[in-house]
Amino acid sequence: MAILPPPPTRVTIILARAQGGTLLRVRHTRFGHSPDWARARSWHKRAWITCLDNLEAFLAGRPPPAMEWVTCKPRGCFASPRVTGSHRPSAH
Repeated sequence: MAILPPPPTRVTIILARAQGGTLLRVRHTRFGHSPDWARARSWHKRAWITCLDNLEAFLAGRPPPAMEWVTCKPRGCFASPRVTGSHRPSAH
């Protein structure tokens, strides 16, 4: 019997004019209801916040406030401790 992958989630991005700029809204939906999905939902929420904070800093010409580097393995994805500035992990 084949093991099927989980159904895909959906990311919707909406851009709207706002006074003095653009409003960016990200909506990530179609998560399942198991404990694994709850962990995935929580991880993605943190990841979206980090990405959007970094985007805001980039657009303002500032260094990113912090980044979490993520390692994905067959049993899941794990975030490393947050680092500040423009530090990048070394490639080995």
